[in-house]
Amino acid sequence: MKILSYLGLLVMLISVAAAQTVHLAWQPPSATPPSCGAITQAQVYRADVSGGEAIGINKIASVLLPAASYDDKTVAFGKTYWYKISWWSLPCNKESPFSNEVSAAIPAQIIIIPAPVLAPAQVVIP
Repeated sequence: MKILSYLGLLVMLISVAAAQTVHLAWQPPSATPPSCGAITQAQVYRADVSGGEAIGINKIASVLLPAASYDDKTVAFGKTYWYKISWWSLPCNKESPFSNEVSAAIPAQIIIIPAPVLAPAQVVIP
């Protein structure tokens, strides 16, 4: 588990399940930014490379507070993803800077091929 602090907030990568799900969780902010209204949403972003905002980072969810987690079920076997969140204040119509990033490596898919069942050998005695 990785825990990163951002402006007194926590962003946690909790687990990568075999069911191709990355569970992200955070501690919702307890304070309102100065000169702004209440924080109402967490914006969840994902990139295929570290530091993705320079190359391309995609918003994959807007989570209404007080919810404090998101399950990304759109990941692929054998890939690594980098996640960041930001906070959205509806009264101010402003988004915070990105949090630090956490990464999740999705294990490669293991395919089990059962061995063929062979008939017992027949022995012929002349």
